[in-house]
Amino acid sequence: MEGIPPSHQELKDRGLLHEWSRGMFTVFVSHQWLSSRHPDPHGQQLKVLRLALQGIVDGSLQVEADPISRMQGEQSGMSGRARKDVSNGFVFLDWFAIPSITVRKTESDVKSEVLRAVRSIPAYVEVADLFVSLVPELITDRGRALTAAENALT
Repeated sequence: MEGIPPSHQELKDRGLLHEWSRGMFTVFVSHQWLSSRHPDPHGQQLKVLRLALQGIVDGSLQVEADPISRMQGEQSGMSGRARKDVSNGFVFLDWFAIPSITVRKTESDVKSEVLRAVRSIPAYVEVADLFVSLVPELITDRGRALTAAENALT
């Protein structure tokens, strides 16, 4: 993808957003912002995410269970059924799943809206079927290199 990825409102206007409901297979994606103005100004993270999801679906990407699941005896990897669920599922990525704050009345109003949006994220994680931590090694708009290890700690 080239250029700035679409916003929540642009995707909503195109009819590409869906309200969560029971039975939807949902992939929650955690990521780090590459710019102070936009999380992924050149679509680099979205490209990595698209390739990762394609790898999950076609089985070319090895997926490991989290340590707690492995301790409980769950096998690493994904079944054919799980890969099919991902291929037909929905992605929650905060920069398009949560509306941006565009009308700024006062700084306290903006902080309040941001806080409510951030506080809502755990509810989305709880209902998600799959959690993906998107941590590619990329450069921020300030020239700082983000490594996968740094991303995992933030």
